[in-house]
Amino acid sequence: MLIGVVIIVCLAILMFLTLRPSKAEKQAKAEMEERLKDERIYHPETGRYFTLEEMESGVIAVDNNHPRIKSDEEIEAHYTEEEKEIEYTIRHMLQSGLAETEDDRVYELIDGSELFDLTDSHGVYYLWTISPEHFLGIARVSYSIRNGKYEYGSSDSQIVGIVQGDVLVEELKKFSDIEIMNIANTKVFRIARKVNFQEFKKVLELIRA
Repeated sequence: MLIGVVIIVCLAILMFLTLRPSKAEKQAKAEMEERLKDERIYHPETGRYFTLEEMESGVIAVDNNHPRIKSDEEIEAHYTEEEKEIEYTIRHMLQSGLAETEDDRVYELIDGSELFDLTDSHGVYYLWTISPEHFLGIARVSYSIRNGKYEYGSSDSQIVGIVQGDVLVEELKKFSDIEIMNIANTKVFRIARKVNFQEFKKVLELIRA
């Protein structure tokens, strides 16, 4: 009887030692939990970090009616060099109080112009009303580049706009790589290279003067 009890106790101790996680296993589990906790995703519309589960759940609320002003630190930390130029431009326009254009006909006037005939694709995705006759924005332009016998695709975000008046057009012509097209009394233009925030400000100041 006593021997049986001893055997049962020994087996219980053996099972406990076998099933109990080792120190290394405990550490590995803790490290895994910490990594999962830190694997957060930056959400640019809210400026916050979320887990993958939160992102996939679709419960993140974004107020598109009130665009968010992003700090220098946030822009510098989370965007590519080209994206930074765009983000600083957007922030500047938000702070200026100028409203985004809601009239589809203005977008269509730029999109349908011959300025983009040599591009593969294009689309205006930001356009602000500077005055009832002047508009300034950013378009995404895709095109093909040939290098010897090879051809590859590339794309840029570029400054685009609409202005009235010959005097203003003459001033715009001082910007390098600018292309201007007359459509009746309206002038549609684009600067055929990547957006530069400082240059955007100069164009804006010229149009607002």
